[in-house]
Amino acid sequence: MEKKLQLIENLNKYNEDFTEKENIITIKTVEPLIFYVDFSNNKIQIDAEVKPFNLLTGIIRMKFENVIGYISIMLIIFMIIFLPPLLNQGGDVGKIRVILSLIPIITVVGWTILPGVLSC
Repeated sequence: MEKKLQLIENLNKYNEDFTEKENIITIKTVEPLIFYVDFSNNKIQIDAEVKPFNLLTGIIRMKFENVIGYISIMLIIFMIIFLPPLLNQGGDVGKIRVILSLIPIITVVGWTILPGVLSC
């Protein structure tokens, strides 16, 4: 219980937005991330979740630990969809076809890297 009170004191000290329900404190940080701190069973368990309708996962709500896997799978799917038409061309491949095939892949890679770059 002492750790819980200490956490609440620090959250109040730094004006963080949080709610308390029984033994669980929900901390709302920068959108779309939410932390859950569970103090039940004499253990402290911290979980993070990404809210839906965000730039990283779209309309899907998921645990923060799964976001990198999701983004990696989406990148692979985009590559499977957009690279074969480019690679199956025999002979001369037009510049427009190359650009049109690479734009979605570059977009997904940029979408993946951008949040990390902006947070620095």
